Amino acid sequence: QACVIERTQAGAAVRPFTGTTLVQANHHIAPTFAQNNEAIREVPPEEEVFSIDGSTKRVNILQEQLAALPPTCSLESAAAPLDIPTVLNSQTCQKMVFCPASGEFKIWRLISE
Repeated sequence: QACVIERTQAGAAVRPFTGTTLVQANHHIAPTFAQNNEAIREVPPEEEVFSIDGSTKRVNILQEQLAALPPTCSLESAAAPLDIPTVLNSQTCQKMVFCPASGEFKIWRLISE
């Protein structure tokens, strides 16, 4: 099984893996927390990466790229979309990809210079 757990300081919501892909960026997708996205609807241009539009763009890119992968690909192939510009940006601090069926995963910590 796989899921995304979205958290706030006061609560959590679980989004189960029900389709072909399950991704998360910087905005809330769980209906319980959707109102929190208002805080990132409009941001200064230099912080666009944190905006709802920027985050939604990353989710869409990831879903599209992951859905196009063959069902039996390697984790390295599945991780390739994480390096697409916009998905990978100056604020990226970690990347993670995993296969729920096998339990195999890869996690990278990125350190800015």
